[in-house]
Amino acid sequence: MNPILTLRPDDKQSTPLYLQLARNLEAAIHAGQWKSEQALPSERALSEQLSISRVTARKALEVLFAQGLIRRSQGSGTFITPRLEQPLSRLSGFSEMLRLKGFVPSSQWLERDISAPTHKELIRLGLSPTDPATTTTTLSPSCVDRPLPRTAALENCPCPKTISSHPMAGFAAAWCMNTAR
Repeated sequence: MNPILTLRPDDKQSTPLYLQLARNLEAAIHAGQWKSEQALPSERALSEQLSISRVTARKALEVLFAQGLIRRSQGSGTFITPRLEQPLSRLSGFSEMLRLKGFVPSSQWLERDISAPTHKELIRLGLSPTDPATTTTTLSPSCVDRPLPRTAALENCPCPKTISSHPMAGFAAAWCMNTAR
């Protein structure tokens, strides 16, 4: 029996067909029916093999895309997104997580402001009230090799001015972000 046929939604149920198909596809993905980066059947193939409309197949795939389970590449197909299982006992940064998922992270500095530190920054960063602090705002909208499905991170990072004026300020900002939280 064709494994695709097990995904067929039941038109006797009150749940919309596209949600049934999305749920069935999600279960098959988690069960390992498709591996990371493997192509899913096309909308047309799903609609023909499962005797459903292309609109139903498209809407089901849109649900999986919104959940981050798949990525779409126009002209190439729909592919399983790499999944990263990580224990909560091990914390990692945003860029490290992207690398583990196979992306090459990038970011853009949007703003840098030098001002008096807030009360919280004074305490967390160990500054005196007269020490200036630098706040940087960065946007990580995509990756170098392929775009992410949506804006990934907008970070606002306070840091002592003595560190952020250093040539390695990008690394200092990451240190400050972890320290200030």
